Amino acid sequence: MDKFNCVSEQIKSAQRRCYVYYFAEFLVTSGILLELPLDELDSHSYKGRVDANLITHSQADVITEKLSEVKSEVSSIARLLFNFGFYSGIRRGEIGFSKLKDFKFGDVYIQFHVRLNQHRLLKSPNSARNIPLEVFWPEHELRFLREYIDLRKRNGADMNSALFPDKILLEKSFELVTLLLRKVTGDQSMRFHHLRHSFANWTWFLLNWRYPKQLVHFISCLSHPYFNLERKKLLLTRLGLPNGASRKKLFSLTRLLGHTDISTTLASYLHTMDLFIYLEKNRTSLDLTKLVQLTYGYGAKINPEFPHQVVGARNFASDVSFVNIPELSSFLSGFTLNKAYIENFI
Repeated sequence: MDKFNCVSEQIKSAQRRCYVYYFAEFLVTSGILLELPLDELDSHSYKGRVDANLITHSQADVITEKLSEVKSEVSSIARLLFNFGFYSGIRRGEIGFSKLKDFKFGDVYIQFHVRLNQHRLLKSPNSARNIPLEVFWPEHELRFLREYIDLRKRNGADMNSALFPDKILLEKSFELVTLLLRKVTGDQSMRFHHLRHSFANWTWFLLNWRYPKQLVHFISCLSHPYFNLERKKLLLTRLGLPNGASRKKLFSLTRLLGHTDISTTLASYLHTMDLFIYLEKNRTSLDLTKLVQLTYGYGAKINPEFPHQVVGARNFASDVSFVNIPELSSFLSGFTLNKAYIENFI
């Protein structure tokens, strides 16, 4: 994908740049490169469907917990890869060719420097950036990263050495992360790149939320302990952002993602922003009646006997079923991943 982006950057015409995408799409549809992540290709002129797959922090906990139970090089690398994707929004190519010197450990901070090297081409000049890991990663995952780097140094690696020198193990670890994402979500279209989308949406919420209790009523995954006031304050302080409303928050998120323009962040990554804004603006009402009427017409109402059904919908069938959020949340929270699944893969 890095090579596709390099070619795309050399083409000045936005219309002609589409042909790079068409060729990449051909490679996928013809079965030549099935795992090629098309949504990682820079092509602002392409107006396709936005891939909005996300995972929650509860699902992330399941994956990291199970990976930690399996003691192997592949599971350790996969655990780190997952954390870089989900908690830092790092692209696959950016972490795959990172070096030990890209990490800076201070007394109260851990910084990851995404930069050009002889093995890694950045997607654009704006892709060079510093990620403050200490404000995003859980503490136990930060300790695991530090222990992994310390072990690499004790085994003789210098600061110019690759974080993951064995590319065969690295590729197998990426495959394991993809398999676990599909296992946990039940969605066979999930890919590593969707961790980057998840990071963008949950970071946007963390930067901007003011009334989390009202939103949790509708989106229970936001009740996860990750979303707490202390983390929000630490993130705002680390990024030098105000606590109130500010467009600087959007620009900061764009820089964290390494995007050239905020239009990419808005159009292709922030899939939940409109929903969050709607629910916050209507936080005085905790029932779904108003939302149902706006969607299906003012004659529609929720069936009191069957809360997952809408009756009297205009221009729709007489009974319309929609997702029952509590039932869905209950299903996700009760999901367990079999440890043997990882061991069999390895």
